[in-house]
Amino acid sequence: MANPELTRYALREATEKECRDTLGARDAEIIEWETTGQTFILSVTTLCIVRAGSLGGDTREVEGGWRYLRPEDASKEWREIRSMIPSFQRREPK
Repeated sequence: MANPELTRYALREATEKECRDTLGARDAEIIEWETTGQTFILSVTTLCIVRAGSLGGDTREVEGGWRYLRPEDASKEWREIRSMIPSFQRREPK
């Protein structure tokens, strides 16, 4: 698993177990940046955000993740990731 850079809200990098737990969390929320092929998964239960590539079928390409101290920190990060969605959406030809 590659080491993602720490973000300003992250406490530390997520462990492999925390990444697995986040991927399997019932409360997991998913955001996709289509044109970059990146997927982000948030779980408030695990206080982690995982960054992955392909997540289809049996394929899981986990790049790493971040662990947060408080739910508020994870939520701030999630809002930033969500705010970037329009920049990475495929555009329909005119």
